[in-house]
Amino acid sequence: MFSRSQREADWLADIVDNARAAESYVAGLTFGEWREDRMRIDAVERCLMRLTEAAIRIGDARLKEVTCSVMLMTASTWRWSGRR
Repeated sequence: MFSRSQREADWLADIVDNARAAESYVAGLTFGEWREDRMRIDAVERCLMRLTEAAIRIGDARLKEVTCSVMLMTASTWRWSGRR
């Protein structure tokens, strides 16, 4: 049996993986090109559905906590690495 924290980690990974996949499916396309490509529309829609399902499983309150932590870690890394 998986712990709650392991399941949350898996769901967060699902969110990130599906966001990246959806982004890759539309990279380099104009909105008009994307709108005319039914297969890409379906692929992006499915990624968004998986992302939403994972977010719902995590829950609003916990997702806000995790999102804030990730944003703080990212901002800290971003400043520390000298990127501006």
